[in-house]
Amino acid sequence: MFVFAASLILASCSSNDDDVPNQPQETVEVFTLDATGNVAEQTAAEAKKTINGCWSIGSSASKTSAKGQNCSLNYIEFTDSMYAISILTPDGIEAAFGQYTMVETNGTVSAVELNVNVLGNNHLIATLTNIVVTETANNLNATFDVVFNIPADYEWA
Repeated sequence: MFVFAASLILASCSSNDDDVPNQPQETVEVFTLDATGNVAEQTAAEAKKTINGCWSIGSSASKTSAKGQNCSLNYIEFTDSMYAISILTPDGIEAAFGQYTMVETNGTVSAVELNVNVLGNNHLIATLTNIVVTETANNLNATFDVVFNIPADYEWA
């Protein structure tokens, strides 16, 4: 009798996967990064999706064409129609923002021009070319060439 009672207890405590109610399953979402590519091979609409966001640059050095000084970009951020940029100049960190223009050649973007508005007039301060955005291990990386065109008498805000 003792053996029979022990076997009933063991049988009632054992797990049977068929009797288990629906348990929550772990959900894994895969995020596809579609905003990559060579901007020179994209239309303006595609290029906006590719460059949209904030890009930390770090120590990429560029030379201004107007002042002849070395500048480094700290970051550049793009929205659908505006940009913000932080530049390290010999005088310190400067910032600018404004509208940008996609320059199209034969239906694809050959350059992105950054403009600032001063007293109602737009002034070109930089041109970005050779923009390529890649994805590696869910990280986006951008490379590009920048030529500054900051007027010698430009007053930073």
